[in-house]
This record gives sequence, structure tokens and C-alpha cells, in this order.
Amino acid sequence: MRLQRAPGKDMYRPSGLKTINDAFDAAWASVAPHFAAYPLLIDTARRQLAEHVLDASKDSADAEEIQQHALQAFRRSRKRRGSLPRL
Repeated sequence: MRLQRAPGKDMYRPSGLKTINDAFDAAWASVAPHFAAYPLLIDTARRQLAEHVLDASKDSADAEEIQQHALQAFRRSRKRRGSLPRL
């Protein structure tokens, strides 16, 4: 099941935003410790992770599933670029 968007807009309903927010918070909590030694990379990493969460939310309405798919994509993209820190 997909998250419902507001009619005619590229916006999410409040329940969808909560799901996306929960998925992002859980995903970030699992990778945040890896960025403790790289404070200048935190904002970029959070933005990249947020983009992966939004992409994952197009296919699922389950926060845990969104989190897992977003984390997989985030790790793949960082590995492909050779970005630090290694996750």
C-alpha cells in the first residue's frame, strides 16, 4: 500500500507525513553514530537520507519498510561514491 497524497498536489496527508517522519528518524538514529567524527557531513547526509526516505515512501506506507529501503539505498549510494564515513 502506498501513502496517500493530497489530491492534485505533490503533498502528503498528515498521516503520511508522520509515517515519513518516523521512518526518517529511525533511519537517522541507526546511522548518526557513524557521523559523530564528521560533523561537517551531517547536514548533507541527512538531506541524502531524507531523499531516499521520500523515494521509498512512494512504494510503501509502512514506516519500517520505508526505513529499511531508504537505508539500503543510502548505503549503496555512499558506497558507490566512496563517501566517508563507511557504513
